[in-house]
Amino acid sequence: MNRAWVSALIVSIGLGLFDLALAREQPMATPMASVKLSATPPAVAWPVLPPALQSQLHALVQAEAARQPDWHTRWLNAQQLPWFTNRLALSPSPYLRQHAHNPINWYPYDAEALAAAKAEHKLLFISVGYASCHWCHVMARESFESPTVARFLNEHFIAIKVDRQQQPALDDRYQLVVAMLNQGRSGWPANILALPDGRPFAAHLYQPKAELLDTLRSAQQAWQAPAAVTAQAEQLTQRLQRALDQRAAATVLDDAVFAQATRQLMQQMDPLAGGFGDGAKFPDAARLNFLLDQYARANLPEDQKNALRALLTRTLDAMADGGLYDQIGGGFFRYSTTPDWQSPHFEKMAYDQALLSLVYLRAALVLGDPHYAEIARDTLDFVCQALAVGKAQGFAAAISAESRPSHRPGVMPEEGAFYLWSDAQLAAALSPSERELARQYWQLSPTEGAPLPRALSPNQQLRLAQARHESLSALQAQIHDIRHKLQQARTQRPAPARDTNRILGWNALLIQALATAGRQLNEPRYLEVARNTAQFIDQHLRLPDGQWAHAFNQGQASEAANLSDRANLGLAWIALYDATGERVWLERALAEAESIQKGFAAPGGGYFDQPVNAGGAGRFHLSLRPFADGQEPAGNVSALRLWSALAERMNVPEAASVIEQIQAGFSGLIVQAPDEAVDFLDAVGDDREGAVDSLRYLAEGAVRLRLIRTGTERAEVALHFAPGWHSNAHEPASAAGSGAEPARAEAPLVPTTVQVLPPADSTAIDYPAGVRKMLAFAQTPLNLYTGDVRIGLKFMAATPQATRVRVKLQTCSTELCRLPESPVLWLPPGGFPLGGSDCRAPSCSCGAPSRALNAGWSAPRGVYAAGSNTAIDSMCAVCGNMFITPAAVSR
Repeated sequence: MNRAWVSALIVSIGLGLFDLALAREQPMATPMASVKLSATPPAVAWPVLPPALQSQLHALVQAEAARQPDWHTRWLNAQQLPWFTNRLALSPSPYLRQHAHNPINWYPYDAEALAAAKAEHKLLFISVGYASCHWCHVMARESFESPTVARFLNEHFIAIKVDRQQQPALDDRYQLVVAMLNQGRSGWPANILALPDGRPFAAHLYQPKAELLDTLRSAQQAWQAPAAVTAQAEQLTQRLQRALDQRAAATVLDDAVFAQATRQLMQQMDPLAGGFGDGAKFPDAARLNFLLDQYARANLPEDQKNALRALLTRTLDAMADGGLYDQIGGGFFRYSTTPDWQSPHFEKMAYDQALLSLVYLRAALVLGDPHYAEIARDTLDFVCQALAVGKAQGFAAAISAESRPSHRPGVMPEEGAFYLWSDAQLAAALSPSERELARQYWQLSPTEGAPLPRALSPNQQLRLAQARHESLSALQAQIHDIRHKLQQARTQRPAPARDTNRILGWNALLIQALATAGRQLNEPRYLEVARNTAQFIDQHLRLPDGQWAHAFNQGQASEAANLSDRANLGLAWIALYDATGERVWLERALAEAESIQKGFAAPGGGYFDQPVNAGGAGRFHLSLRPFADGQEPAGNVSALRLWSALAERMNVPEAASVIEQIQAGFSGLIVQAPDEAVDFLDAVGDDREGAVDSLRYLAEGAVRLRLIRTGTERAEVALHFAPGWHSNAHEPASAAGSGAEPARAEAPLVPTTVQVLPPADSTAIDYPAGVRKMLAFAQTPLNLYTGDVRIGLKFMAATPQATRVRVKLQTCSTELCRLPESPVLWLPPGGFPLGGSDCRAPSCSCGAPSRALNAGWSAPRGVYAAGSNTAIDSMCAVCGNMFITPAAVSR
């Protein structure tokens, strides 16, 4: 959500009808009271449900009872069955089903709920959350299980539950209201008070039970004068829509705008701990990607570039080594509650894993640190193991923050219980010597109670190895074994619940990450998972009319796919095409883009988040054109990337005008606050200069270039020319044989050349001879590159860790020659640097040489030497950093 935009809306709209309590720091969670087994239910003014519905719900409860489920309620009868069952039990949403047995007569958000509110002349109480939301669970235990709250809601309101994972359009609109009425703060649980037709007039975040009751009573009292409440809701809706309809004249997003955004983000970064701001920190993938790309391709002053690199490495290292990352099982938690990244909020979101995997893959290319590629690999391994639903059934939306600390009956869930380690738990899993090493390596102090593992910095790891009189590689091998034992011990604990919603857009993001990692890291297993996920989407995420569905759960596809779903799906097809070369994926991406253009286009450029003809219950319909930064890519950003990718890979006549219209539709707003839309700017940069990647296309996809690492000291540029296309060879007019006259042409010939950046005199380039062909303009045959061509690179010293290759060539068909082009490709990293991103073998960034320590290390997690387990440890003689370089890259 655009923070500056929301701030402006707050100023323009003012406070709501009531002097509402603002969101504040959350108190400690209150455990749910013990289960109540009783002969009679509590008095909650439970309504008489229609007989057919009663029968349906009764049958469902009987069927569920055979599976001994967690009913998520403390109100059970003597047979240990829930006293109350509402309409939410029929929903495919895991979040709504968690509230199916509250003593509240919950409805899903649909036409039936709004009709009931109209018929009974009651206000709506709309509570929005999702299955893995910790504070949603807290509020459920404190308030929605309370007979007092239930009775008041049942008597005076139509209570509605919304799963934001399944109804994101509804959530997006109500979140704007929450932010406006809570000084820019939004989140979940969000509780909205609305007219019977859905138009809101008040909104809150989490409230303790007493405050919630006060709010409900105030709203009910105000409803005694419905005209005033209706006028307030109407005014709120109109002002919000006017603010959302703001337009600004199109302008040029030039280098100055990019430079301004870069400066603004650098000023917002924490120079000590990394990340943005000085409070709770989110792993902001959009901002990190933008800064990585600016570091890679912007002409920054040297001092600014060095400062940016330091900020990026500090942030990426702190995120990966601190509490934000699960050091035992892999995967990133949702955010850190403290500025030092050490105290996470323990949710794990599918989209975070996808986006951060891509960030670390990009960092490995741009910063030249193979450790970042290893973080991406570990994260995707976690995805495949922990988020996969069944076999090839897509990926769950999230893993909850809380779980029960033991299997004892009656133990209530606690946040982070699955991830924390007491000294007794360590003793049960490890030998005394292993336990001591685990305490040192993961900083597990027995005085902390049950601390969270946090990795040592690379230099701290080296000092620990030196203190133990062993090599760093030996230390890492022991840690690998200990980590495996702790993983096995953790599987015996009660696991946190998964939100098994399969969200189309989030699964599409994971396909992008898996396919990209499969291509860059040469990991066929990731590509196989990406293919299987694509097949699952194609078979199951469809509505009865064949259109894409937003979500799938409990065997049901639900809600029409939104702009973000559709655009990310198109980008998933692009990623599969890039990884496989199979044109069917490219054709599917084009079909998706054309469908978006037909169904989502907004006047003035860009797209609405929902189809133009989308219906729905209620009158609270706001037109949204998402483009600003958020925790997920905005729909218009993904759509822009999709059209740009298509234009690079194939001939799409309308692509240029569509891309221009999207940029024009938002450029005037973006220049007002560039740092709020850096993901959009990054997409513009990719469109103009090509993505920062090891892969590029020329001539509308007729020529494909890929930079491939084939060893620690070897790489190759792989060129593929479509039939009828070619470039001149490196020596286009070389002699045909000994004593022959050199070929002559009427026009200068542009040879194909490869340049390593930064220039490396020690690099040998092996150009193939090419194929001799006669062209119409030449007097003698020329040497051409056509079909599949490989240009070899041999680095005389160890491969530079951040290596770009510029390929200069002129592509020609049988009918025309294009202007010469010079695309830049980035070399995927090799090796696994245990000493951090600033140390290189055989020389360090400090300028000192390195010396070999030992060989014969059995690599526990890194890259293995071809046909063996041999690697080489090197240590900088001055700064002491360690680097491991395998003899060749193979898995």
